[in-house]
Amino acid sequence: MRRESKQEQGITLIALVVTLIILIILVAVSINMVLGEQGLFKKAQEGANSIHDAELNTQVGFNDLAIEIEEMIEGKPILNTGDIQFKIDENYTNRNVLLEIVAVNKKGYIIKYKQKQENEWKKYEGPIEIDKNTTIEVRYEKETNENIYSESVEKKINNIDKLLPNKPELTTTKTDNSFSIVVNCQDQEATEEYTNSGIKQYRFSKDGGMNWSEWQQQESYTFSSLQGGVYQAKVQVEDNAGNIVESDVSKVGLKIFLVQAGGLKNMTNFIVSNRSHTGGVERITSKSGYIELYFYNSDIMVGKGLSYSSTSTIDVEGYTKLGIKYRTHGYSEVNARSGGVEIACGGIKIYTNSYYNTGTSHDTGVVSKTYDLLQKNGNITFSSYLNSCRTQMYVELYDLWLE
Repeated sequence: MRRESKQEQGITLIALVVTLIILIILVAVSINMVLGEQGLFKKAQEGANSIHDAELNTQVGFNDLAIEIEEMIEGKPILNTGDIQFKIDENYTNRNVLLEIVAVNKKGYIIKYKQKQENEWKKYEGPIEIDKNTTIEVRYEKETNENIYSESVEKKINNIDKLLPNKPELTTTKTDNSFSIVVNCQDQEATEEYTNSGIKQYRFSKDGGMNWSEWQQQESYTFSSLQGGVYQAKVQVEDNAGNIVESDVSKVGLKIFLVQAGGLKNMTNFIVSNRSHTGGVERITSKSGYIELYFYNSDIMVGKGLSYSSTSTIDVEGYTKLGIKYRTHGYSEVNARSGGVEIACGGIKIYTNSYYNTGTSHDTGVVSKTYDLLQKNGNITFSSYLNSCRTQMYVELYDLWLE
């Protein structure tokens, strides 16, 4: 047998290497055909996408075709539940509100709206500002033919309240150092344009509105630990839409003394007028616990009074009563007459009367009374009167007060 030469062996090895290289090239080409940009997988994916797009286009086409069929049969497109929806703040308000319309897109159609009481339909282009309660109608309308349109959907706006509540009415009660307010206030009646949102809360003031309590839902409030004097009660009422109304000021007078413990309080000094007769003596003396008013008529003419007066101006609005605590005593030398002090205030007159028989003395003892005031303001006037001659009179004024 003949042995292969070394030359023949080399040729065989080269042929084997070339064969391997060719196989590698063929494998690379095959992989590229499957996975490359133009490979089988890519082609398959593109084919699947094309089928999906075709299905979508077919569905859209069916929808458009359905709309066209509806138009041919019904003369208008069918409105499905949920095709038209609304976004709006439903809370009570005293401001204008914005209504946003959210609608499913229908090819070839636009959204139009109008207020129910109006005739003109307007193209919807963004949120609608509404200034009063109303009903909004919305529909689809053919973009190229306004005579082709869907059924309308309504949205009722009923949360706008721009009317103030009715004016509050106040009732006050008081003690010597406190007073309470009870407020009666009704919200206004609803109108065609504005609703009745209802009363929400109250706040109270004792100084005419300079300072206020915290807002509260209760209709009453008590101010306590107060000093005597006149307070100006006032109330604010707010409804659920934010409208606020104020009451008128109601004056409340807590007990004050005009005379107490031998001195004047909360008023100016006495003003003494000229006497209309001769021979009279008068004086005012501050003593322990009271003011003493002394009068003496030396005139022998019967019926001549002393015409002594003292006046102090004070505003009594807010008070309902005038109280007095006094004692009158004296002596008449001639004739049986009366005398004392007349105190005028708030449309009433108080007489510290003492009656005498000739040559006798008289003493009323300590008297304490209250009288209803008839007027809101005026002067407090003190006038002495002695309807006899040669008479002396002592009036001990312990307390004089307003409540």
